[in-house]
Amino acid sequence: MLRRILITTSILTVAASFSFAQGCSSSSGGGTSSGSGSSSGGENDATGSSSGSASSSSGSVGDDATGSSSGGSGSSSGGVGDASGDGPDLCTSPLSTVPAGMITGYMTVMQTIGACTGTDISGFITACNSSTASDTACNTWFNGAPQNCANCLIGPVTGGDPGNPTGQGGIWFWNMENIGVNFPGCMDKEGQTACATAYANLAECIYAAGCLQCADQTSFDSCQTTVAAGACKSYVAPYQSACPQSDFGDGGVAGPTGPCGTDPGVLSVICGNGSGDGG
Repeated sequence: MLRRILITTSILTVAASFSFAQGCSSSSGGGTSSGSGSSSGGENDATGSSSGSASSSSGSVGDDATGSSSGGSGSSSGGVGDASGDGPDLCTSPLSTVPAGMITGYMTVMQTIGACTGTDISGFITACNSSTASDTACNTWFNGAPQNCANCLIGPVTGGDPGNPTGQGGIWFWNMENIGVNFPGCMDKEGQTACATAYANLAECIYAAGCLQCADQTSFDSCQTTVAAGACKSYVAPYQSACPQSDFGDGGVAGPTGPCGTDPGVLSVICGNGSGDGG
């Protein structure tokens, strides 16, 4: 579980909003789900059993990312390094190169219109993805959540029960870690597929290089500046080309009032009424 922090930075020329884990060690709850909800917009139905949990999180920033999830949806791989003091501090000294295997790329989101109500979405965000979120609150929310909504938030999984989320639900999973709401998936559903792909590649590279370890805004911005000029430089130009400034400004799809501009909006597009109004 994490609390999403939106940032704008001049290093990428256009505004960029990335998120990093700054929350609790895991978010879980709920039972096994079918993952077979009908998808809209021409997408295939989600297949495979969903764990019914919010999966393993990257852990509290500064903790060892190898801890297993309490919800049983697969332990975190800890691919961004150990921030517990037993390994290098990758936030202040990020990797100079990122293995290609760490960049999984954008996975087409499985949109399920009507799976969650506005109340479901706001309840999930409060319990699992806000400044007041906690493991206990998130577990409780998932244990009582409508199954269709939990299925959509988690998305398809692989590897059996409980399995590992593929990152195609309302929650964006990377490297078996919950890194926030599925912003790229929202952009894709709003007709910005090229931006969704470029954004996911750049964000995943930034996280893989070590910035996922950063515990505050200042250190995250510094880390991002370093890797954008180093390990992740090859992903910057494609992002700048595919995600114009207008997408993130007033009236843009990811602007303050756009459908993908807020966490409720993103989840509304993917699992709610499809409008991006939080419902």
